[in-house]
Amino acid sequence: MYKKITDINLTKMDYFSLTSLFILSFFLFADQNLMSPNLTQIADDFGFGPIERDIKLGGEISLVFWLVGGVVTLLFGYLTDTVSRKSLLVVAVLVGEIPCLLTGFVETYSQFFWLRALTGIGIGAVMPITYSLLGDYFPAGQRSKIVGYLGLVVGLGMASGQMLSGFIGEDYGWRAPFVLVAAPNFVVVLLYGIWGTEPNRGRSDKSGVGPQISWI
Repeated sequence: MYKKITDINLTKMDYFSLTSLFILSFFLFADQNLMSPNLTQIADDFGFGPIERDIKLGGEISLVFWLVGGVVTLLFGYLTDTVSRKSLLVVAVLVGEIPCLLTGFVETYSQFFWLRALTGIGIGAVMPITYSLLGDYFPAGQRSKIVGYLGLVVGLGMASGQMLSGFIGEDYGWRAPFVLVAAPNFVVVLLYGIWGTEPNRGRSDKSGVGPQISWI
């Protein structure tokens, strides 16, 4: 006979919030590799030759995407310690997904460049917020495992976005995947904004190592 000793209790709304965090991360990172399968199609649309394609699409946009994301990560890392993380997450998702959605309607390379730069905000901002929330939902003994699950979700999101873009890009154009990947997160972030929870800071630090099995 055994019983489960639970040192930290998660409510139904906590589970809903955690599920939302993972879904939001999945679709945010699904955007990351949408360009790769259709680089030639994008280059042809903007009138680029092979060299311009490599410099502008493979170089300039990738550089600005990660530079913006890196700077934003530092900013949101600071804000995460001082501002409501739930509100920050909603803002981060909207600021990241609106440019992703609008990318499906660009007409010039300049528009494409700046929208991709702004999309990097979402990816850069979400990481410190998510890690902070997970750290308060789960005690130290469980954090590595839950971060591993998050890493799996992020990887699946990136792979799924690239696969989606490859499958539908030829028939529906390279813009369509940006719309399809961005749209679900507007629904998820709305639901999260209404019903999502935010754990008290340091809540799980007082809970020991988390759920354990005790034999009697």
